[in-house]
Amino acid sequence: MSGKIKHLQLWKGNYRVRIAVPAEVRQHLPAPHTGKSELVKGLGTANLSLAGRLAAPIIAEFHAIIDQARKPEEMVWRWVKVTEPAIEFFDYEMGGIRTISEQVGYQRRFVPTSVPEETGFRPIPPEMLAKISTPEPQVISAPVAGIKLAPISFAAIIELWADEREVPRKRKQTAVTLFDRLAKHLGHDEGGRVTAEDLVGYKGALVKAVKRGELDPRTVQNRVQSLRTIFRWAKKNRKIDTNPAIDLDYTAKIDPKNEREDFTPDDMRLILTECRKAANPVIRISNLIAAFSGARLAEIVEASSLDFQWQGPHLVFHIRLDHRGQGQGLKTECSVRSFPLHSVIRDEIAEYLATLPAGSPLFPQVTVDRDGKRSHNAGNSLLKWLRRIGITDPRKCFHSWRHSFKTLCRGRIEDAQHDYITGHQGQTEGSRYGKYPIPMLAVEIEKLPDPLAETKLAA
Repeated sequence: MSGKIKHLQLWKGNYRVRIAVPAEVRQHLPAPHTGKSELVKGLGTANLSLAGRLAAPIIAEFHAIIDQARKPEEMVWRWVKVTEPAIEFFDYEMGGIRTISEQVGYQRRFVPTSVPEETGFRPIPPEMLAKISTPEPQVISAPVAGIKLAPISFAAIIELWADEREVPRKRKQTAVTLFDRLAKHLGHDEGGRVTAEDLVGYKGALVKAVKRGELDPRTVQNRVQSLRTIFRWAKKNRKIDTNPAIDLDYTAKIDPKNEREDFTPDDMRLILTECRKAANPVIRISNLIAAFSGARLAEIVEASSLDFQWQGPHLVFHIRLDHRGQGQGLKTECSVRSFPLHSVIRDEIAEYLATLPAGSPLFPQVTVDRDGKRSHNAGNSLLKWLRRIGITDPRKCFHSWRHSFKTLCRGRIEDAQHDYITGHQGQTEGSRYGKYPIPMLAVEIEKLPDPLAETKLAA
């Protein structure tokens, strides 16, 4: 597979085939590759083994194209038939869709000798062309405000937006699905035709789905926010004349019965007791770190062994991008932080780290998904384990550690400090700057009780 690997490149979360074209043959490549310095094709997968299998025929095809270009045919000027496909466009004057049918014509082109001369037509002789008078074109000036932008589809807008913003594959696909649903609701997929009334009507349909129990209010809130984001981008980048989503808004009203719940003291004792018996280190290590830091699941499971360092007596966990793989990021700027592990779990974590090879991911046994992330697969395993040991309330999941940690901190640690530990942005702009000394944070973290201690936790 080594021959395939050298032509594979991980690009924005997926592999692609990339072969350089020698300079001396670039102009001899067939269209649409003519003049290109490299031949590139995406494979749509982050799995190296699958990418290798998909790449084989593409690599062979690219080499065949380059080999053919090394032996270009003799080129001559000939009349050739040119067929333009039928196109559809929105005619603003007519107020509807117009179709231009397929057009067949003839052009004088510089082509290889293997391309036959078209003889099914009679070109106008040059002397006749000289006798044909061509009127001077009339230039009609119009105010800039009256110029309409060319029609553009939802799919084209999303493609351009995602490419400029380097949107992750999963978020891009969510946007594609959302706009497919909008197109079905409106009966068309043209960005410039959407009005504010159209979007209000679509939002109304989503709200009705909430009332029927088919959608969660937070889903509607996320969809409305996505519409606002993408239409705002399209207007700023001159893809549409006006932004129909400028006043679109929806705030989810969550039923208190569905709100995320903290773990109770009994829940915490159960989880921390049972996780230490688990053979899977993801179960044990993730629960221990989250219980005493409130760290997010992805921040833990996508970390590297290099993100843990001793500073004097403190084992420090650095949540940062430095050692994370392609496609693995952090939620916000405030997510980047460093804090010492609580003494109750420090030695257990250190013992596990000692079993890992240098520079290893924290959990190399967790499969990376097509987006390059471990959090999805790890999250499934953790949720199944929680339900298996008796944490069956649907409002409680691994993320409940984050809520529980904040509850434990109140009255024990100052807000600014526990906001830093959990990666929450503070109330002021200044709270985003600077770091806390590790010894200071160690003093604060040690104020948190051990759920397994004899003393009952305060409610």
